[in-house]
Amino acid sequence: MRALPSLLAGLLTAVLLTVACTDGSGRPEVRLGVGATVEQRALAGLTRVTLEELGLEVRVVPDIGDTVDVRAMMLDGDLDLYWDYTGAAWSLGLGRAQPSADPRESFEAVRAADVANGLRWYGPTQANATLALFVRAAERPADDAGTMSWLAGQLATVPGGLCADEDFLNRPAGYAALADAYAIATTSVSTVAAGEAKAITSVASGECYAALATATSGTAVSAGLLPVIDDQGVFPAFVVAPVVREGGRADTEAITQALDEVSARIGTLDLAELNARVTAGEDPAEAAADLLGAE
Repeated sequence: MRALPSLLAGLLTAVLLTVACTDGSGRPEVRLGVGATVEQRALAGLTRVTLEELGLEVRVVPDIGDTVDVRAMMLDGDLDLYWDYTGAAWSLGLGRAQPSADPRESFEAVRAADVANGLRWYGPTQANATLALFVRAAERPADDAGTMSWLAGQLATVPGGLCADEDFLNRPAGYAALADAYAIATTSVSTVAAGEAKAITSVASGECYAALATATSGTAVSAGLLPVIDDQGVFPAFVVAPVVREGGRADTEAITQALDEVSARIGTLDLAELNARVTAGEDPAEAAADLLGAE
């Protein structure tokens, strides 16, 4: 395993002095909540590598469920740390309306709102796990030209149309809202109801032109697809960030500084590639160590 940034080594002594609870072996223990997705397992791998480099024992509490379930355990004091998504926390965890599409605004709003709940948001990463429409890499224009505005025109003229899950296609805040924002000629665009995995394979095989998936989809990356840019900001931001419980075992300057350092190195494509490796069967911690050790 290649070493993490030198910052982590310099924090080791401070961590050992400030985290009192241990796992019985004398190593300080932090309880990490993990949701029931590949991405949550990948993020758990990042956390394990980061905290174990600091001499901590990470006790993973796996397959908890969604944002609401993990937050509930945090608020009950049963966890010290987990990774959340700003859009999910805003809508599901906090019960607020109109989540922002701007990543920075989304993060700042959730961070401020959760202070009253004793949850401290750190980072954030540059990874935005929002929804996105994917096309084959060969079809997407280079750089900033590969936008939803471009895709809206393509969908009306090219064969294949859009593959997306049935809920997105039918609810007013889904396809209808997207079509309204981008002036998509829905009467000229064929749509196929398909879950994320099926939508991705359908685009890769040429059956569909575009697929709806999360922007950090490892399956889409592995299939050679690229997301288009949501230039009108229709999809809410789902910024990925570590969340620490106030007064918990991870609530130390040394640990949160290490989490900030790791978060700064993770972008949307980085997380998608990490997800792809975990989906393919690679151990999350080994894949994370390779990512963090890369120059």
